Parts: sequence; C-alpha cells; structure tokens
Amino acid sequence: MPEQAPILIIGGGIGGLTLGLALARRGLASHILEQRTEFSELGAGIQLGPNATRILSRLGLLDNLKSRAFAPENISIGNGRTGERLTTLPLKPNIEARFGSPYLTLLRADLQAVLLNRARSEDLITITTGFRLDRATQAETQITAMNDRNEEISGFGLIGADGIWSRVRQLMFPSSHLRFSKKTAWRALLPVDEISDLVDTDGVGLWLGSNAHLVHYPVQPIASSGAGANAKARHLNIVAFIHDPSEDNRWSQPADMRELVPHFTDWAPSPRILIEMNMEWRKWSLFEAKPLPQWQRDRMCLLGDAAHPILPFLAQGGAMAIEDADCLAKCIDENDDDIEIAFQVYEAQRLTRATRVQNASRQNGAIYHMNWPMSLARDLVLKSTSPERLLARYDWLYGFNESG
Repeated sequence: MPEQAPILIIGGGIGGLTLGLALARRGLASHILEQRTEFSELGAGIQLGPNATRILSRLGLLDNLKSRAFAPENISIGNGRTGERLTTLPLKPNIEARFGSPYLTLLRADLQAVLLNRARSEDLITITTGFRLDRATQAETQITAMNDRNEEISGFGLIGADGIWSRVRQLMFPSSHLRFSKKTAWRALLPVDEISDLVDTDGVGLWLGSNAHLVHYPVQPIASSGAGANAKARHLNIVAFIHDPSEDNRWSQPADMRELVPHFTDWAPSPRILIEMNMEWRKWSLFEAKPLPQWQRDRMCLLGDAAHPILPFLAQGGAMAIEDADCLAKCIDENDDDIEIAFQVYEAQRLTRATRVQNASRQNGAIYHMNWPMSLARDLVLKSTSPERLLARYDWLYGFNESG
C-alpha cells in the first residue's frame, strides 16, 4: 500500500477508533473523519464481554480501561412483576477464567476517551473533526471523500464506521432503509448511595416483564475515573426497554419519566422504585435494518452498526464493532495490494457471525418481554437450569477469538 494513501475511516466512534488503532498496530496509516467538531459521548454505559476486552487487550488498552471500569460480580436475572430472583450467573472471576479476558462495565465516554487518547498518540493516525461526508468519488487507485463545503480528502479505501444512520451506507445502497422496532430504550445514571438497599450494586441486574424489561449495572463516572475495576461503583447505569409505537428518529433525547412509569406500575418494589427515582432520563428509539446485499462495494466498506444494526438485548453492539475493526484491519494488512479483495474477505469472515448475533439479540428481546403464560415457562427454564449451563450457552459469543 502506498505510504501516502491512508485508509479513510468515516466516524470516530468505538468502531472507527478501534479500526484506526488496529491498522496502526499493523503499520498501516488511517485518516479518521468525524462529523462532530468535538468528540463526546452522552452518559450511556456499555458492557464489554470477553470477546471485546480480548481485542482491546491486544491493542494494549486493557489496563487503562480497567482503571475506568467496573468488573461486575454476577448477572442476576429476576421477574420484574414478582421480584423473584430466577437465576444468578457468576462473572468475576469465573468468566475471565473461562474465556481468558474480563467482563467490564463502564461509561461509553470513558471507553471513547481511552481509544481517542491512544489514537491521538499514534503517528499513523490522522484525525479530522467537523467533516460531514456528503459524497465520494472513486478512481483506479484511490477514493476521495468530500463534504458539503467541497473539501476533499483522498485515501486508498473508505470505511463507513458512522453508526446506524450511516451516510456511507446511504451512498452505497440508496434503497436501504431502517425499520422501527416499536421499542424504545430509556437511560439514566443514578448514584449508588441512593439505592444501595434496593438492588445489588456490584453486579448486572436484569428484570424481565410483560412488554418491558430493565437492566442496571455499575459504572464509574468520568470524574471518578482511576478508582479501578475492583473499586466500589459510584453510579448505576439504568436502562429501561419498553414496547412503544411512537417512533422518533432523534438519538438520546431528553425524556419525561411520566411517560415511562406507567409501563412498570405492576412491578415489584425494588425494580419499580428505580424507575420512579427522580433522574434525568434520555430515550432512544430502536431501529433494525433488512440485511444488506453486501457490506462492500469497490473501494467502500461498512463496519459495525453501519453494516449490521444490532438491537441491544445481548449487549453486543459495541463489541461487534470492535470485532469488525479487528478483522478488517487484519484483512487489509493481508491484502494490502488490493483493497477490494480485502473488503470481500472481511465480509466473508464476519457476515455469519454478525448475523448470528443480530438474531440472538432479537430473540432475547422477545424472551425478555414475554406475556403470560409463556413467561411462566421462561421463568421455569431459568430456575431449573444451572448457572454453569446457562453461562456455557454463551461460549460461542464470549469465546470468539478470530485474529491475533
């Protein structure tokens, strides 16, 4: 690959930054084009399973992540209406012993800060902000990205890591459209000392209900970063998912809790009180997409949610972007004389995996929101299956280790 022709990466989120770092690790240059003028992530949290932390460890980022993250003790699954605990899956130290890498929870802003700080220190990574992609033109040996001010930046290939509302996907496949899932996610941060008597604040909590479910897990706020993965969490990231036909394309909009509370009125006190706490809620409408005919075309390629939007019911959206980035960097390195072949190999290696995760996430959403009597059967299965067997069902997910 000519030294003067970097890989253009549209989007400086988790996937784009990870790709830049993975390319730099292999001695390849990239130019990240971010439409925002400043990097920022709103206060949502993220769960990183061993399949993601394994890759971040190879990039030399795990120690820094651990200083900003929390390692949950377990995942506790309960019936939201009755308050009954159905099962508890052990995480620390079991999951690291089983899969060779930890399970971490942290703020997205902290994850992005770790990635961005390392990217800014890499000579092989150039970052341009305030560049909103408008169009792209291809020549025999390069591709040129242009914004609405007719500014041009050229590179060897162009990767769309620009999320679910991807501009690159629109350019590649103008007829592709997202479809509303009729579910919304509501998110808030709550200081642990306000609810320590209500729920376990050292683990991940999952409460199942009719047409709604609730997730909470510990995180360290940015101001407290450095406390370490074994320190006490200072906040819970709380996420409520509800059936909601009111579609809204805005991302992370302020929301009125009075719209949320009625979906949980018949729930048990502990999870219901979490919903009723006076917090600053933000909500997202959740979208899906029909599978694309392909993820690549000529010198353009898609990564993460731009290629395969994933509903958040398996906590794998960020992890899939990280996996994609790791695989794509490897394919480019091994086919650096032909970017189109590199993109085709990447798609072939990732398509089945991403599709399986998409389907599993969608299936989880249906299981979590079951109505009676199917919910009764679901609860009986959870209670009668050993935690070890339940955890083993995720070997295919967390044990994934494609490249080195």
